Amino acid sequence: MTNLGPSVAERGTGNPTAKATKPKAARPKTTKKAKPKREKKNRATETMSIPEAGAKYYGLSKNGSYDAAARGDFPTIPVGRLRKVPVKMMDRIMAGEIPWPPRRA
Repeated sequence: MTNLGPSVAERGTGNPTAKATKPKAARPKTTKKAKPKREKKNRATETMSIPEAGAKYYGLSKNGSYDAAARGDFPTIPVGRLRKVPVKMMDRIMAGEIPWPPRRA
């Protein structure tokens, strides 16, 4: 059996021009300061979809709800690319606290 030379472990990286590197010392772990958590509002109860509002407040079907919203029979607000009905405002309208539809000049 012939000797083929030193093994890869014996000769290092195999690159004769590479510098020898020392193993890196372990750095102490830093602890991050905990940020105070913001209280999240439950957005699901603040608004509802147009079909939900139409069914709850007026007993309308899905298409009837969208038609009523387009006519302005109840308030809607844009949320991203959706239109939602604000629950608190709708409750106040149904209680008679806010006149709806608003008068236009």
